[in-house]
Amino acid sequence: MFFMIIDIKIKKMRFLKKHTYKLFLVTLSFVSIVQSCTPVPVGGTTTCDPNNPPTLTTTTPSLGNWQGTKQTVQYGTDANQNMDIYLPTVRNSDTKVFVLIHGGAWNSSSNTTKDEMTFKYLPTLKSHFPNAAFYVLEYRLHQLNTTINRFPTQENDVVQALNFIINRNVSDNVSKKIILFGASAGGHLALLTAFKHNGSNNIKAVVTFAAPTDISTVQQNDGTEIGIATSNTANQIIPSITANDSILKYQSSPVNFVTTTAPPTLFFHGTNDHVVNVNQSDKLNNALNIKNATHQYQKFQCENHGFSVTNIKAAINIMHTFINTYVP
Repeated sequence: MFFMIIDIKIKKMRFLKKHTYKLFLVTLSFVSIVQSCTPVPVGGTTTCDPNNPPTLTTTTPSLGNWQGTKQTVQYGTDANQNMDIYLPTVRNSDTKVFVLIHGGAWNSSSNTTKDEMTFKYLPTLKSHFPNAAFYVLEYRLHQLNTTINRFPTQENDVVQALNFIINRNVSDNVSKKIILFGASAGGHLALLTAFKHNGSNNIKAVVTFAAPTDISTVQQNDGTEIGIATSNTANQIIPSITANDSILKYQSSPVNFVTTTAPPTLFFHGTNDHVVNVNQSDKLNNALNIKNATHQYQKFQCENHGFSVTNIKAAINIMHTFINTYVP
């Protein structure tokens, strides 16, 4: 559910009750006014000084110039079961495969499509991984307040799409080394697939931005400004998608499927996220720590749900090292 949101300072419960639906609509837009902030280590300070932001101190890798072709294909019978495939000109059986999954609250009212991945993330990913193949997914979206395309429709579509990609690796002349990449709802689907549907061990890593990880708790209000905002937004969406089925919520929560053999997991979250509370990534971090699974968790101080272009580039810079370390 990659909402690109205006940073709205919510101060009163009365204001929230009156304007919850308006906030919900704003979060579903493509407007993004966010402050550029730098990442801080987990457990570090989250205090933001907008007049004196700290400096990002990471090594800048050499970037490449991706060249290749694009095609759009169907992986299922529904019109929304399609993907854009970007194949590099020079490729072989060792070519890494990145599968990009967009957000949008899993529902059709958000107007968020695979174009989000194509225009906001793909150009930077191409420059960092100029020899890789990229598969950008579309999937069926839930129609709010109906029974159409409820969970686990989106989960099933991603699994079907991955099987489709794996089955054509020879004809595409690429490897079966899959890296899942997603933002918000797309990050949730990437994590759920990596932890729950990787029996073939083809998913070698997963990278996410601002992902919900525990559907059972995302609606909870912890009394903080961010907790109030996220719970109100979630309560507009989750009951319709899950029919408030506790078993389905459990089965749809990536945090419940973490194992010691989980693929290397890299995830980013803004400390000022009013749409998906940062505690969702904290929960994932705790679960991965308990299982001693390979992972890296990077918080971005002051950042909202819709990461700024500057911070997307900073995060993918971190991702460059992570992927080259764990997916040789």
